[in-house]
Amino acid sequence: MTRVRRMLRASSARVSHCLLQMLFLATCTLCTSAALAGPGGEGHTHGDEVTPAASAAPPRIAMAGDSYDVVAVYKNGRLTFYVDRLSDNAPVTQAILEVTSGANTTAQIKASNDGTYVMDAGEIAHGGTHELTVSIQGPDGDDLVAGTIEIPVSGAHGHSPLTGPGAWVSSLRTRLGLTEASAPTLPAPVFVGGGLAGGLVIGLLLAQRRRRLAAVSAVFFLIIATSAMAGPGGDGHSHGDEAAPAASDAPHRLPDGSVFLPKPTQRLLEVRIQKVERGEVARATTFQARIIANPNRSGIVQSINGGRVSIANGRLPVLGQRVKRGELLALVEPPVNAADETTIANVMSEIGQQITLAEVRLKRLEPLAEVNAVPRMQVIDLRTELDSLRARQARLRTQRGQIEELRAPVDGEIAAVRAAPGQVIAPQDQIFQIVDPDAMWVEALAFGGFDPAKFASAVAVVPGHKSLELRFQGSGRLLQLNATQLHFAIESPPANLMVGQPARVLAQTDERLQGFVLPRAAVVRAPNGEMIVWQRVASERFTPRPVRAEPVNGEYFVVLAGIEPDQRIVVQGAELINQIR
Repeated sequence: MTRVRRMLRASSARVSHCLLQMLFLATCTLCTSAALAGPGGEGHTHGDEVTPAASAAPPRIAMAGDSYDVVAVYKNGRLTFYVDRLSDNAPVTQAILEVTSGANTTAQIKASNDGTYVMDAGEIAHGGTHELTVSIQGPDGDDLVAGTIEIPVSGAHGHSPLTGPGAWVSSLRTRLGLTEASAPTLPAPVFVGGGLAGGLVIGLLLAQRRRRLAAVSAVFFLIIATSAMAGPGGDGHSHGDEAAPAASDAPHRLPDGSVFLPKPTQRLLEVRIQKVERGEVARATTFQARIIANPNRSGIVQSINGGRVSIANGRLPVLGQRVKRGELLALVEPPVNAADETTIANVMSEIGQQITLAEVRLKRLEPLAEVNAVPRMQVIDLRTELDSLRARQARLRTQRGQIEELRAPVDGEIAAVRAAPGQVIAPQDQIFQIVDPDAMWVEALAFGGFDPAKFASAVAVVPGHKSLELRFQGSGRLLQLNATQLHFAIESPPANLMVGQPARVLAQTDERLQGFVLPRAAVVRAPNGEMIVWQRVASERFTPRPVRAEPVNGEYFVVLAGIEPDQRIVVQGAELINQIR
């Protein structure tokens, strides 16, 4: 019994010793794995390091004064200054800049050929935070602006290389092909479980002296494998402050819907702005319309009888040719069918016979009348009858081959040619249309009630032209497409205005509106169809503003809601900014 007890005590001691060895080795394994863990995951850094960006925006600073807006951009050891008028964003290329950086560094620069002001960065190129003071002597007066620019320090990063065993393990891991990029990502429970299991196995191996060499080898292999498979850290894992990648320097749409537009692009697009102020304008009513010819100074050339078209004066008129009233344009040979030819031939034959008989009788009576054998009145009557027969014969011959002349009814310009030499036309066909380009009208359709007495003035908006001043001529009493027909005369119409061209008539009433008057180009359509304007909120940042607007005339809109006084709105180039994505 005593021997059995001794054997149990010895077995218990050995088991306790093995358990302690397993716990110690498992702890060592976990510590070693954590110490030699691989690179972190997303957001993992080892110090103050700068993440390179393929299209990072260079450091820049915006400084606004009382008269000028200045943007300074650092790139390749040089500072480039863009100077624009604060009132309308127009480039200023005739100024002199005096730039002060630090305590004693002052430089005076003039505009280069591209309208920018360039200087060597000097000590600023070494990096860090620098105060800039810019004195501007320009055509719109003098101004002073100041600001702070931050330049990254060249080659600065806080990632310390591994030294000692860690470096040796890292080198071995690299030789085995287990790079940081290819290392698998394993969660923390896997490392804990793996460490405990590895410690248990190694402890059992160490329990037997014969297998200590194998245990040492297993420990060494487990350390290397665990450190090689150490994956990246979790989200938000970090070992120090790091600089986020800089935004792109190209024009792009920001997450909040605004647009980053650098100064060089603004100059290429000729972006102009305007500080808005509230005012009062007359409300305008819009009518759909089209351009028509003045009915008193236009005409249509048609044939009365029809026939075959032939050339007059060497050629037919061409489009755009100026003609005078009564000018010969073309000839029309009337058609004669077989039945008409037979009838005319019979009539000609009968007239010829009557002429022959009359001539014979006249020869017989003339001598008798001379001796008073017959009354002289018979001779006179016979001669009159003979002259009438000959006139009828001549008319038939003329009418048989008479050619119709087509002449211009008014002075003007040939607007349409619908015939060619040899073409057979009907009496209803329009051969030529003549329009006077100096007298053009607009025909509008007014749906609903219309009172001409309430309209003070009217303009026509035609694509490709500015607004055209109109003079009211009259309205019709006959509804067309459930609309009242209105006629307006165009004051001084442009030379290239076309008949039938679509237009819109804006007739201003006596009603007044309170709002912000902006050029027509300032109001654009968003992708969802709503009206927007672009507000300049910073030197290189523009944000869209949904608005409620109505046209005043062909050149201006009145914004009734959506913007506030003193905001700077883009009035030129808004459509191009609206296309940036």
